Amino acid sequence: TPTLTPTPTPTPTLIPVDDVITIDKETFYIETLNVTNQRISIQSINGSQVISKEIHVNSSVLVVDNVKLVSDNSNFAFSTIKIKNSNFTSNIIVISNSVIQLDTLNSFYSKNLTLDNSQLIISLSSNAISSV
Repeated sequence: TPTLTPTPTPTPTLIPVDDVITIDKETFYIETLNVTNQRISIQSINGSQVISKEIHVNSSVLVVDNVKLVSDNSNFAFSTIKIKNSNFTSNIIVISNSVIQLDTLNSFYSKNLTLDNSQLIISLSSNAISSV
């Protein structure tokens, strides 16, 4: 009889971050946020807003803390992402070969969410989580 071998799912391990970027403006605009082969934390003191047309995270560890993150198109590949105490809105989200952890979220919204060989962990979310 044939045996099914389960596909290994990525395990949520957060590697310590090397760089911490603190945003002190109320709104920070960036055309494309590219994170490749990095371990960074983006945080704000007063819940600043980061607005980006494109977010690309590849082979990285990204921690977003106390930030309102808004994007048209988000792409996460071969990465570990932790979004905590934040709002995350993105029209299109594609997550492949990654672990994304949403922790103590205020809101998470996406029109089109694609998970490919990835893990989405949601914990302690207070309000709306929606994908249309």
